[in-house]
Amino acid sequence: MKTLLPILIVGALIISGFGTLAINIEKTNNMQIEQIIETINIDISTFKIENKGDNYIKVSLGAKESYLMNPGEPMIPKVLKKYELPFGVTNIKIETEPTNIQEIEISKEIAPTPMPLPLSQKQDFTIQSKIDAAIYNNNEPYPYSWCDYHVGCGLNSDAEHVTHLVLNIFPLRYNPVSGKIIIAENVNIKITYENPKTNILPIENTYDLVIITPKKFQTYAQKLADHKNSFGVNTTVNTTEQIYAEFDGLDEPEQIKYFIKYAFETWGIKYVLLFGGLKSKIYAKSKDDVNHGAKGWHVPVRYSNFQYDSDPSYNFTSDEPGYLCDLYYADIYKEGAVFDDWDSNDNGVFAEWSGNEIIDELDLYPDVAYGRLACRTTKEAKDVVDKRASIFDPCFLAT
Repeated sequence: MKTLLPILIVGALIISGFGTLAINIEKTNNMQIEQIIETINIDISTFKIENKGDNYIKVSLGAKESYLMNPGEPMIPKVLKKYELPFGVTNIKIETEPTNIQEIEISKEIAPTPMPLPLSQKQDFTIQSKIDAAIYNNNEPYPYSWCDYHVGCGLNSDAEHVTHLVLNIFPLRYNPVSGKIIIAENVNIKITYENPKTNILPIENTYDLVIITPKKFQTYAQKLADHKNSFGVNTTVNTTEQIYAEFDGLDEPEQIKYFIKYAFETWGIKYVLLFGGLKSKIYAKSKDDVNHGAKGWHVPVRYSNFQYDSDPSYNFTSDEPGYLCDLYYADIYKEGAVFDDWDSNDNGVFAEWSGNEIIDELDLYPDVAYGRLACRTTKEAKDVVDKRASIFDPCFLAT
């Protein structure tokens, strides 16, 4: 089971404080199949049960674990393990084997995760711990497996392109019907994967930075590019009009993203600067549809579709159905170094999340560094170039 999680870019391997580590990496013939074997030891002596009100308890395995926190479902400790595999690996498989399993009977239910509260002035919300009846009336251990994971492709903390593998290990599981906690003192993990047959990473670096801007701001964007070039940052400028004429896509943001993919693979760019924002706070329309805004923007934007209202038991509808996501442009690849269109369920709605029913699995790791100068007018474009360039060269003026 793969789970969408907010991910932090980390080092090659972070080892939690829960136990010892044993790793064995080996290749099989010429098929480039590698494996990692690891054993995680859990210190059972740190296991604690605390009362949480009259009806619930809280369980923990010490101060270093985090928790599985799905609203309305039991709060269960988890161990987070993060790995860096070669960029573009495929056929990642995870096998877990718990050993030295113990069962503990409890007299109260494990407390449910509280519901999230939106910032809203329309309704009065109170913090309530509603339970998911389907979970609490189930005679199966929760979580349903000892481990789940997320795979993504992108930069690490050293700006290297890798495949990120994040494991959520659950050494403690809970059977609500029997009132038992099942704890594994050891969890053996085996990770296998196949190395990519081809390398899409650029061999040569023609440009470091590409600036994307409309023709209206091209003069000022070029002056900024010239300034960057004078400091050894190889920079080129491409207009949105050029991109729309040369690259296909479902909408303008996807056309630009395909151009960025081309620029990365062909020129070896490391940075992307979007030069242009909303045309006007007064008359410009920020959204063309649920997925994007283009007509009212000098450089278009992608919107998420976040609506936590699919389950009536949650008792609220988000007032924020979507938000701007410039990360979309930098998140070029997903697992296997495949283009990530942010519509994994292919229903035409991008970056979608609505309860547990309709979800787009997103990579969320940037493959290039990116930013936006959200200027609205030529005066703002001139001013923003002057200010940024004068930081390094006080004599610079964009004329």
